[in-house]
Amino acid sequence: MAACSTLLVGTGCSLTTADGPAEASQAPSSPAETQAATKAPTPAQPSEEPTEEASDEPTDAPSDEPTDESESPAPTTAELSEDLDRATLLAAVETEDNCASGKVLVDRTGVVVAVTADCDEVEITGNGSIVVGQGIGKLTVAGTGSAVLATTIDAVSITKDGNGSVVNWESGSPTVADASIGSVAVAAGA
Repeated sequence: MAACSTLLVGTGCSLTTADGPAEASQAPSSPAETQAATKAPTPAQPSEEPTEEASDEPTDAPSDEPTDESESPAPTTAELSEDLDRATLLAAVETEDNCASGKVLVDRTGVVVAVTADCDEVEITGNGSIVVGQGIGKLTVAGTGSAVLATTIDAVSITKDGNGSVVNWESGSPTVADASIGSVAVAAGA
């Protein structure tokens, strides 16, 4: 009951203890009881301080949020390309293809594929797909937001549908044709 009284006094309310639950919610029966209930010790603070604190909080909060957003923009595709690493990507592999036919087509959305042997041609049409490969002759990226990490690539073609894709190779210097918006094709770690 003491905790309840303190809570009510802190909010400016008062409570008179009575015999039954219905009577406990009634108003005090005399002004003396009201004064006794509201005279409970409270921290000594001027009445203006809470108003000042309340006015400080809204001023600080909005100015912090826009500043944080402008100081920490989302990473660019170029920054993300530096994060592709073979071990991490291989750990996420869902499907493997040994390129027995000489060509691999990745047409599923959001799949992680390991091409486990050198391959003449790899084509990605599934959006958000990731390919971890060995040596690739011709790579065509036509899926939005795709990512590729290969040991070597001879030629890279990112179509207008391959926006926001990242292509990295670990060695060599392929020819790159990029018709997309916001894609990056660079040597791994560059």
